[in-house]
Amino acid sequence: MSDDAQALLPIRTSGSRPPLYCVHPISGSAYPYAALGQLLDSRQPVYGFEAPGFEDGRAPLTSLEALSAEYLEVLGHVAPGGPYLLLGWSMGGAIAFDMAQRLSASGASVPLLVLIDTAVPVTMELPVQKAMLHRFVVDMMGVSGTSPAGLGAVFRGLPDDVAPACVFEMVERSQLLPPEIDAEFLDGRYRVFRAHIGALFGHEAHGPYQEKVVLIRAAGTPPRTMRWGSVAGDVEEHVLAGDHYSIWTGESLRAMSRIVQQALDAAQHDHAGAGAST
Repeated sequence: MSDDAQALLPIRTSGSRPPLYCVHPISGSAYPYAALGQLLDSRQPVYGFEAPGFEDGRAPLTSLEALSAEYLEVLGHVAPGGPYLLLGWSMGGAIAFDMAQRLSASGASVPLLVLIDTAVPVTMELPVQKAMLHRFVVDMMGVSGTSPAGLGAVFRGLPDDVAPACVFEMVERSQLLPPEIDAEFLDGRYRVFRAHIGALFGHEAHGPYQEKVVLIRAAGTPPRTMRWGSVAGDVEEHVLAGDHYSIWTGESLRAMSRIVQQALDAAQHDHAGAGAST
């Protein structure tokens, strides 16, 4: 297992409140949570899980259950006894949900689980390589704030089994991504993405989960994919203007921070009250 310091990205290390642990999306990087963390109460420590293989030289994990188990082991070292406040965007929400289920089943306190634009995972066949590569490049563009306009021309006419290296060279020549994101960089990131998409498509969420779930959905995401009430009994839903990526910018990000802060405040109050009553 990786060292705890490598697994957790410190977003804010100081503060008197129980830490918020944010689970990486499909890219494997916890960096997207940095802007959210800075908007939260200065007393709120925030850490992000980074995936094996993203920066540490390990082979990526290929099952969601293995990712969840590893992160729970890290939590057992850095925060034995909890309470555990979890948040995840996209695939990170699916991992966080599995973590929360396991923690709750073990008797640990999970006062808060925040899912940000996370579809309820169901087992599906993997798409063809061309479709996975397209999804990967769209994700890279979304995270880097680049418009996907023009990407269709890159993929037009390519065979379903196109080699990743061929696509990455074409993307680099297209100059659709920032210049520091070259074909070699894309190849390294795709290895993690490919492992994670297999992990996600091979996993199905099951209920019932009875603890509090805060769901934050992008208005541009089909609501039918986010029916968390089918596996969780207490779901509070919020909708933000934008799509899967743009909710992390501008007023939608500020609104997200207010929703998360209110949920953290409520969890803090409820946990303190539970402690006083025991």
